[in-house]
Amino acid sequence: MAYDPNLTRDIDWLRFLLNDTSDSAPIILESEYTALIAQLGYRQAGFMAATKIKSSRELLLKWTDGDVSEDPTTATKALDEIAIKFRTGVFDRGGTMTAAKVVRFANPDMTTYRTD
Repeated sequence: MAYDPNLTRDIDWLRFLLNDTSDSAPIILESEYTALIAQLGYRQAGFMAATKIKSSRELLLKWTDGDVSEDPTTATKALDEIAIKFRTGVFDRGGTMTAAKVVRFANPDMTTYRTD
C-alpha cells in the first residue's frame, strides 16, 4: 500500500517522521515496517527503523564534487535525535498526537482603505 500523506496509519506516521515517503524508492519496505510494528509496537518500531536508517547512512563516505558535497554525519545526528524521541515517547501515537489544523484567515475588507 502506498504512503498516505493523511497519516491515518502507524506506518505512514513512521515513514513521515523518518522522511521515508517515496513509494518508488522507500528506505525501508512497508512489509518491514508492518513486521516491526506487529512485533515491537509503534514506539520501538520507530526507534529500530531510525537506527537502521542511521546505520546505513553511516556506511556512506563523505564526498565532494566541485561545489557539491555531502557529509553523512549530519544525517546520522538527526536520526539519533529521532530515535531518542521514539524511545522517550515524544512521538507516541497514544491518542495524544494529532495533526495540526490549518486555518485560513479571512482577507480584510479593503473597500474603504485609503492610501493617503
